[in-house]
Amino acid sequence: MGEGKNAGWRGRAPLWIVWLARLGLKKKLAGYDLSGRSLAEARLVGAQLSEADLWGAKLYGARLDDADLRYANLFKANLSSASLQRANLRWANLTEAILAAADLNGAYLWNADLVRANLSEADLREANFWDANLRGADLRHADLRGANLWEANLRGADLRGADLRETNLRGANLWEADLRDALLDPRWEQAADLLTTRDGAGKNFSGWDLQGANLEEANLEGANLSGATLLWANLNRANLRGANLRGAKLVEAFLRYTDLRDVNLSGANLYCANLEGAVLKGANLSEANLTGAILSKASLIGARLHRADLRMADLGGAIMPDGSHHR
Repeated sequence: MGEGKNAGWRGRAPLWIVWLARLGLKKKLAGYDLSGRSLAEARLVGAQLSEADLWGAKLYGARLDDADLRYANLFKANLSSASLQRANLRWANLTEAILAAADLNGAYLWNADLVRANLSEADLREANFWDANLRGADLRHADLRGANLWEANLRGADLRGADLRETNLRGANLWEADLRDALLDPRWEQAADLLTTRDGAGKNFSGWDLQGANLEEANLEGANLSGATLLWANLNRANLRGANLRGAKLVEAFLRYTDLRDVNLSGANLYCANLEGAVLKGANLSEANLTGAILSKASLIGARLHRADLRMADLGGAIMPDGSHHR
């Protein structure tokens, strides 16, 4: 993320290059400084623009399908109604860029920085936003069907009226996001309020499908999550004190430094879950599957481990039920 690896390392592009670029006669533009230039409606299909400095550039209506824009600096660039189908925008800086009504169908935006970007009414079908930063972005009425938002940061994003059907939201941070009138798959629709507020204290989520949900630092004290599916869920530093997780599926879930005091995890499946530093004081882990789980530095004082499966579990530095330190 940031302003690109070495954006604009070729120096300021002369006007004749800009003119040829607008006509589609100059497409090898990697590393050029094109900041503030007008490339509106330019024909740049397949253009090489990696590490180019396009800060504040006017690219509205431009044809950039299949273009290479890796590490490009597009800070505050105007790409409204531009076509960027299958464009490679990995690690590009699109902070506060205008992409309203742009076509990014199938575009690659891994690790791209889109903080406060305007993507309203954009076509984002099948786009890959893995680990992208979309904090505070405007995604109103955007079409995100089939898009990959795995581990993307959407905190505070405006997703009102967006189409998120068949979208991969595994690990996505939706804290404080606005999902009013958004179209969601049933399991995400059911969990929308919990994902955006992260406040489920005392509530009933028994049997819910929360697979891959990002609930880091959530308040779930006293919540009923019995039989819930939480495979790969992020519950790091969450408050689950006194919660009921009996029979819950927590395979490969993240529970690092989570408050699990007095929690009921009897019969839960915690295969290869990460519980490093978790506080499990007084927890009921009877018949729980902890095979391959990471429990290093965890506190298990007073925990019940009757018939729990701890084969291959990492207990380095953990405090055991009797108060002794595991070596």
